[in-house]
Amino acid sequence: MPSSAITPDSSQILAASSVPAPAAYNLLALHLPDIPAVGQTFAADLVLAGDGQIQGLTIPLTWDANVVEPIAIQGGQLLTEQGGSSLVLSATAGVVDVCLAGIRESGISGTGQIASVTFRVLSSGNTLLQIAEVDARDKTNNSVSVTTTEATPVGDGGNLPTVSALHDNYPNPFNPMTTIAFDLAVSGRVRIDIYSIDGRRIKTLVDGAYTAGRHSEVWNGRDQSGRAVASGTYLYTMEGPRIKQTRRMLLIK
Repeated sequence: MPSSAITPDSSQILAASSVPAPAAYNLLALHLPDIPAVGQTFAADLVLAGDGQIQGLTIPLTWDANVVEPIAIQGGQLLTEQGGSSLVLSATAGVVDVCLAGIRESGISGTGQIASVTFRVLSSGNTLLQIAEVDARDKTNNSVSVTTTEATPVGDGGNLPTVSALHDNYPNPFNPMTTIAFDLAVSGRVRIDIYSIDGRRIKTLVDGAYTAGRHSEVWNGRDQSGRAVASGTYLYTMEGPRIKQTRRMLLIK
């Protein structure tokens, strides 16, 4: 597939009011929604926690070509927040190239979505979508280490769960981003809250209707006002149809 077919936003001038504070280290996650019916499309979001070193990175995705195909790509909000000019390209289908244009004192800083790849569903089955080996570079073109974590695919043609369940977050311990997955045996409203160890609610991560199946959400280690929380043990609770459950997680900075 020619790159022009999947890069409608291949060059953008992006403005920012302020650059986010850097994360403790670089972590990249693939966040997938419910996979829709054959013929429909969905967005696979790439969420990055950046420590300010990365000037550019190449993110190759792999998938089952019999089940889905990439059709479009666009930049995310985290790039907008960096200020100046940024490029989001895809010379090869499913390979996302991101870079900050110009000479800068620091690279991508903060936590958020850096790109979104739209896929079309060709047939039922497991998408097998995942991140392959990432190549990240700093302003002097030296390699930068990036840890990747895979968000659990949902609605990919497998059997629906028979029991609703809240899963252990991953990674755990984490800094600053972690994925919380949960299963729903039936559709319904779900609420997931995050509490400090002394019982104070610091963030409502989920509050809405979900279909039966496996779902996942990413927490970026920030409270309801967007402030980074301190290191320590946190509780996360889930209330939904046929479930009320609590688990622990550890944030280390």
